[in-house]
Amino acid sequence: MLNLCMHKKIGIIGGLSPESTVSYYLYITRQYHEQFDDHNYPEIIIYSVNLENYHQWRSDNRWDLITENLIFVANQLQKAGADFGLIATNTMHKVFEEVQKETTLPLINLIEVTALQAKQQKFKKVGLLGTSYTMSEPFYRSGLEKFGLEVAVPSMTDQQLIHKIIVEELVCGKIWQGQRKYIPKSLVNW
Repeated sequence: MLNLCMHKKIGIIGGLSPESTVSYYLYITRQYHEQFDDHNYPEIIIYSVNLENYHQWRSDNRWDLITENLIFVANQLQKAGADFGLIATNTMHKVFEEVQKETTLPLINLIEVTALQAKQQKFKKVGLLGTSYTMSEPFYRSGLEKFGLEVAVPSMTDQQLIHKIIVEELVCGKIWQGQRKYIPKSLVNW
């Protein structure tokens, strides 16, 4: 993918957790350096949104406001010169199709990229971890299933714990080894 975008400006809708935004930036620049062994990185424009607004809108079930804001931000990235963009979080892909319909900025669909990567690795089954919205609502699971993948979702109890770890720890940069080793009990024998 980096071969195709090395001379294009990448727009990242970030801030939907600072940690994920930084991870995307670092991944792109490090992968570029690994592939090409120079520092001629693609230009990257990051628009960091107000995460608290998104938390409130999600709590109020106002996905229409989330969609409107993502469209606005995508258009701002395009005005700033981005050739294509991505939403640096899985949960907001619930409204990906609506956002893509309302902006001319081509967006990378992380669900499709994830599915294609899983297929390339010859996985037939995948476990879905994320926020409670990502795990409990069908948008991500059905997006992966369209590619013929079997998707395991943790139990509601495990989903609550995983969501808490993401929102109260990972989003705040509190990362420790136990989080990486945690395997939801409901997926152990899957």
